[in-house]
Amino acid sequence: MIGLILGVFFCNSSFALNYSITEGQINFDAVGNPKKLLIHGKTEQMTGQLVLEKKIITAQTAIDLSSFTTGMALRDQHMKNKYLEVEKFKEATLKINPISVLSESTPFKLSNVKFDGMLKLHGVEKPISGTASIDSTNGMMAVDASFSVNTEDYKISTPSFAGLTVANNVDIKVKFVAKPDANAKQ
Repeated sequence: MIGLILGVFFCNSSFALNYSITEGQINFDAVGNPKKLLIHGKTEQMTGQLVLEKKIITAQTAIDLSSFTTGMALRDQHMKNKYLEVEKFKEATLKINPISVLSESTPFKLSNVKFDGMLKLHGVEKPISGTASIDSTNGMMAVDASFSVNTEDYKISTPSFAGLTVANNVDIKVKFVAKPDANAKQ
């Protein structure tokens, strides 16, 4: 549900190291009324970049909203066409504000770090906050982040069908691996 762009720049004192997302997954969970209904959606259609420069990580990612699935074809159709309006708003983007790390060198691990950023969804850009874990071992960057959004903030109508209504608060989890980008400017 989120077309996201994450860019993290890794840099020693003389240049930035750039990473590109090679695999990832976005998941969302929304609770329905009655509360026994849990809607889980996912996609693996994401692109993005990561960079560390002078002990600062930044990130950007984009996600194709039309690729989300929930395990039910009719619900997917309603989600994409009626609520997300993917013909008008094909992707969502997420820009992560700088996250400070203790070292300019890799490998390192950060756990449950708070972050802020900007999410553009359904044509509306709003600030978001969440937590992330980042692991730079094995020459790659593994990121696991989570945050919540209120669909009303993004002018998305409250989903309802056959007497069931979905809550406006949606929990989002972003998980990806990024490899060094050999083509990036150093």
